[in-house]
Parts: sequence; C-alpha cells; structure tokens
Amino acid sequence: MVPLIEANIRLNRNFHTELTTKDVCALAYPWGTTPSNELLESLNMVIMSDVVYDPVFYQPLVHSIEMLLMRPSTVCIMAHRHRHPEDHKFFALLEETGFQATQIPYQPSEALRDACQDVKLLRIARVEVGR
Repeated sequence: MVPLIEANIRLNRNFHTELTTKDVCALAYPWGTTPSNELLESLNMVIMSDVVYDPVFYQPLVHSIEMLLMRPSTVCIMAHRHRHPEDHKFFALLEETGFQATQIPYQPSEALRDACQDVKLLRIARVEVGR
C-alpha cells in the first residue's frame, strides 16, 4: 500500500511544486504500536481511508489514533464508507477514549460523484475540555 501512496504523492508534487519530501511522506505504521519520537515530532497530519472494516482492529486503531494525535496541533482526516454492521462500535470506542469524529462537508467532483456518494469525510480530534 505504501508504494501506491508514494506514487500518488509524486503525482501530486507535479501540481504542487512547493511540496518537498519533508512536507509529505507515506509510512507504514502497524496499528496499536507506539510510534517513534521522530515520527511524533514531525507529524502534523494523519490521513486515513477505508480503515474501519473489521471490529477486531477497532481497539488497535483507536490506540494508534490516541498515540498519533498526542500533539494538539496534529490533524486527522478520515474518509469513511460504512462497510461493517458494527462500525458504530469504532466510533463509540473513539468517543470513550476522548475523541470525536466530525463530518466535513464536501462535494465530490462530477467524475467521482457516483463512486463517492456514500463516503463521509471526517475530522477526528480530541474533545476539548469544557465542551
């Protein structure tokens, strides 16, 4: 999967020449593991897609989100398509851990409208104290 993402990054650099390899990179990260300090210090955005598909992985995924979003400035964007009848349990676990998923309104291009009509774009963030 990482080589495909890296190819996509290279293609996008053709349109965004200001991006360097330090700005955007793709890394393999086993869910549930503790990320390196080097990764955490340089991380400012996490982009996830099609990750909520098997309840067995909900706990390690939420743990990973908790670890990767330790810095308040780190942003997490997730594309989600309902695939499993128990995917609501992932979002419940996310909330129990102190996070919320907020839907981001977007309008897919006409070419992608049919393919993406059931895809939700979500921002995952820690719940602010006092809210």
